[in-house]
Amino acid sequence: MEYIARKAYEISKIPKTIIAKKMGVSRAYITQILSGDRNMTLKTITDFCICCGFELDLKLKRINVHGKTTSIPAFLKWLCWDADFSRLNPVEHRRYLLQRILDRGDTKAVQWMRKTYTKRQICNFINKNKSRLEARSLNFWAVIHGKEEQWTTPLRPSRAVSWQRLEKVNP
Repeated sequence: MEYIARKAYEISKIPKTIIAKKMGVSRAYITQILSGDRNMTLKTITDFCICCGFELDLKLKRINVHGKTTSIPAFLKWLCWDADFSRLNPVEHRRYLLQRILDRGDTKAVQWMRKTYTKRQICNFINKNKSRLEARSLNFWAVIHGKEEQWTTPLRPSRAVSWQRLEKVNP
């Protein structure tokens, strides 16, 4: 928590005495906050950030319920046709689920993926598993995440016989 206070203080460049006056505390108390010697409550850190000209924005995200991981919705069952769907777990089987959704997922699956996993987790997965993803999927997600230079791969020509090749062979 003191990291947030220190960052707000460094960016704002407001003197400790002014922050102390705004908060109604001593300058020494502000020094203790910035050094990490104080055990701060959310109210204290919020007040400190407001005095520095920042708003503290906390996000509450459910990752499990009473020690049990959240379940995977039934609309993803078609993506996991080769697995025992009842035993899949979004935490333990993250790599499997991400690969399926990134390669073949529809809009609903992608929305679930973005609610369940952070952007960082998704990008890290893509970065580490580029060779496992299909080239078209990889190129698509590279554009979505602005990583065209790092992730894109040339698309291989289709192996399907085209009508143009057939005309050349059988005029």
